[in-house]
Amino acid sequence: MKRTSLALVSALVLAAPTAHAADMALKAPPPPAPVFSWTGCYIGVNGGAAWNHSNVVSTMDPGSHFGLPANLAAVDAAGTGSMNKTGFIGGGQAGCNFQTGAFVFGLEGDIDGVSANATLTGTGVSTIGPFAVTNSVKTNWLATVRPRAGVAFDRSLLYVTGGAAFAGIRYTQAYADTTPEFASGASQASQTKTGYAVGVGWEYAFMGNWSAKAEYLYVRFPSISTTTFVADTPGLGTGTNTLHGTASLQSNIFRLGLNYRFGAPM
Repeated sequence: MKRTSLALVSALVLAAPTAHAADMALKAPPPPAPVFSWTGCYIGVNGGAAWNHSNVVSTMDPGSHFGLPANLAAVDAAGTGSMNKTGFIGGGQAGCNFQTGAFVFGLEGDIDGVSANATLTGTGVSTIGPFAVTNSVKTNWLATVRPRAGVAFDRSLLYVTGGAAFAGIRYTQAYADTTPEFASGASQASQTKTGYAVGVGWEYAFMGNWSAKAEYLYVRFPSISTTTFVADTPGLGTGTNTLHGTASLQSNIFRLGLNYRFGAPM
């Protein structure tokens, strides 16, 4: 009887590890952790600051009000120079990304309003008397269409970007003197200019379908021109001159953005 009991106990002891191993073999391994992907389309908003810089050049043609070369040169000098203005920029963007391996390629378009109006007033004294030339450049809106290319580190994306830029620009020029002749004139040109934009950025996917980004862009546009007819006040003479002005525009932009990506949250 003792031998039978010992044999039974031994068999149970030997069988226990085998049964435990069999139970472990039946359990499925845990699923792999999902891999984040930047592939997909998105929409978002942005806001920041724009540092606008313009170079203006003014040239007065000879006329009956200003005819002496020294007077013409004085007006040209007063109406020529550089001006800077910092303003707010804000709007929205939309785009799509495609990720292969660690590399991300995409296309983004955005449109922003800009509150930057740079003004330069130069003064001088001619043989007729003192005068002032005022130039003003305002960016009403700014839009870009830019490819993006970057490297992803899981939920962090570093990228470079560059493409076409478009802006609604208003250029205003005015001349006025304070002599008894009271000659004056003003003109304005509003145009849509096409230029280019280049920049860098960092985007981070922080929750579900949401991501935040910080971006720097440099944009540059061709010059805008206007022509001002300077005439004496009626009754005080018939003197006239023509003042030509050109203004360039470039901007350094830093903005923050928030994007919502369509598709399954990660």
